Parts: sequence; structure tokens; C-alpha cells
Amino acid sequence: MKRVPQISLFKPVTVKKGKNGEKDKTIISRIWWMRWWQDGKNRRESTGTRNRREAERRRWQRQEEFERGEKATIRGVSFAQAKKEFIAAKAVTNRLTTSESYSISLGHFERLMKPDGLAEIDVGCLRAFMAARLAEKKVTAGTANRDLRALRVFLGWAAERRFLAAAPTLKGIKLREDVKLPINIPIEEYRAMMARLDSGKLKLTKRPTEWWRMFLWLAMTFGMRRGELLSLDWDQIVLDGDSGTLTILSISDAEKLGKRLEQDKIPKGRKSRTLPLVPEMVKMLRAWRKANPDESKVLSYTGNVRHLYDDLHKIAGKHRTFKNFRSSTASQLIAAGVPTIVVADWLGHDLTILQKHYANTTSALQRAAEARKIVG
Repeated sequence: MKRVPQISLFKPVTVKKGKNGEKDKTIISRIWWMRWWQDGKNRRESTGTRNRREAERRRWQRQEEFERGEKATIRGVSFAQAKKEFIAAKAVTNRLTTSESYSISLGHFERLMKPDGLAEIDVGCLRAFMAARLAEKKVTAGTANRDLRALRVFLGWAAERRFLAAAPTLKGIKLREDVKLPINIPIEEYRAMMARLDSGKLKLTKRPTEWWRMFLWLAMTFGMRRGELLSLDWDQIVLDGDSGTLTILSISDAEKLGKRLEQDKIPKGRKSRTLPLVPEMVKMLRAWRKANPDESKVLSYTGNVRHLYDDLHKIAGKHRTFKNFRSSTASQLIAAGVPTIVVADWLGHDLTILQKHYANTTSALQRAAEARKIVG
């Protein structure tokens, strides 16, 4: 019986010779490699990752191939074919907008680099792509980095399916981005939006004025994601006298309850959260419920979610996104002195994501200055 190769992990060690009397320098690779003995030869292959747990997973995947009698051969496919299979796979497991974003980024890579096979894609090819992408008009470092992230996912997927020996490391290729504070919509601007809605002068094409008033109020008050707002059912809201609760479901909990979710209206949060309601909130929700007694959803909408931006920009009078309301909620709660751990729970995020993407503390700095005036 032929012996099954046993795969082990290791990190290659190289010695860089010193110059002018300097000591030799030992360099240990950060990337984990696999090695095994096969057909009388010592084989080795990069896992393409620095994470020990991920490297172990890939090692076991290869070991299982040997157990099934498969050789460590690469199934050569063209870039176009691999891209087609990748997008089809992601369309099943990811949000529709995510698979569309992957398709756009890979399309840019295909347009600029014109690869035939996946083996052509190495670190040099990726560097050339980033340079070519950044040279195009209106392409920022953030946009180029988004394309690079899509390529990382694609190449990792290709390596797992043996379309590629190993995904090339992306270390040092990512471009440095300017750190931008999240956009904070001041209360005055929010009130101006409501005033435009009340004026009756806006020609809204997607949803009526009353719908938009409730949408913006919910977005600004609770900082809910777009998918959470559009998937919110009335059975998630409990109104009891002057108090109540509003439960925002995670996608897994929504599926357990048998809720039918449309691709672009799926809640993104990984865990459910229940928020308390004060009398003013209860009054608003009860009035809206009374005006829409036959609706199962709080904000009923059918159609492409992206088309809602046509109306939103008219209401705001400038370019605004739904995420801006979420970051405004976080920033205003922080400015009001609410502890950041509570703000994170309110939005359904951990502290790191809150501080990096949602918290604009500019308005809170005045309170900090007031607190420190005693020093003088």
C-alpha cells in the first residue's frame, strides 16, 4: 500500500550575509509553508498566510486531498472562467451588493492587466495594477484598496480550489489612505431636511413625503443600518403605554423566525439588539402605525434600494448617504456624554469599528475643553 504523504508546517529561514564586518542576519519568514515527501522528492508550497490557524486549515485541506488519493496538482483555468465561478459562488453566500462590488473590482483588474491565467498574478502584477488604477481619473487610494481587497478574496478562493498554487502575499501593496472623519449631520441640517419635506416643493419619485419623514427619523434616532430599516417588521416593536422596545434582528435570528428577506434589504448585524423606547418615540411610532394599519413592515418599499438615493439627495440638498445618519447618531450620543461602550451596543458594533468608522468627536471636544478649564 502506497504511503500517504504527511504534511507539516514551517517558516523558511534565510541568512543575510553581513557587509563590512557586520554580523550575519537571520531572517524568519512570516508566511507559513507546507512541506511533504512525494515521489522521492521533498515538496514545499506556501500557504500564502501569516495566520497559524488559517495555515493549519489549508494544511488539513491538502492532507485530505492526499487521503482521497489526489495529487497536489493545479487545475489550470483561465482568469475569466475563475472570475465567473467566483462571482457565482459569492452571489449565493454573500449580499447582492457584495458580489456586485467584487465583480466591478475584478473587472477593473481584467481591463487593465488583461491576464490569461491565474499563474500570471504575482506581487509585481498586483503592484502594477495598483499603480495603473491610481493613475486613472477620480480614483482615490481608498478605491484602489477596495479593488485590492476584492483581489485578495478572489485569489484566496482560487487557491482553495487549486486553481492557483498559493495566493500571493499583499503585504506592502496596500496604499496609504488619508484618515477622514465620519460625516456628522448636525441637528440643524436634519431639521432643514424635515422642513424641505413639509414645504411640498420636492418632487419625490420613489416614496411619498410621510414615508421619508419616518425613514429619516428612525435613521437619525436609532442609527439603524439601511437593511435594518427596510427589513423592520411591526412584530419587532412592542408598545406598552408610554414605554416599549424595538428589536433589531441579526440575519441569523431573522432566518430562524422564518422571515423572508430580500437580498438588498438584509440586516447586516451579527447579533440582535433590543433598544428601549421613551414616550416621545412611542408617540411617533404609534401615530405611524395608526396611519398604516395594513402594513406588516414599518417602512414598506419594493424596488432597488440604490434608487432611494435619487430622493435622498433632493431632501438633503447635497450628497448624503444612509451611513451618514448612523455616524451622526454615534457622534451625537458621544457628545451627549453617553459612554462609548453603550453607544457601541446601541449601534450593534464593537468599540474598534465604532471609533474607526462612526465616531466623529469634534462636537464633543468643546465639552472636553470645558472640563479642563479648571487647570488654568
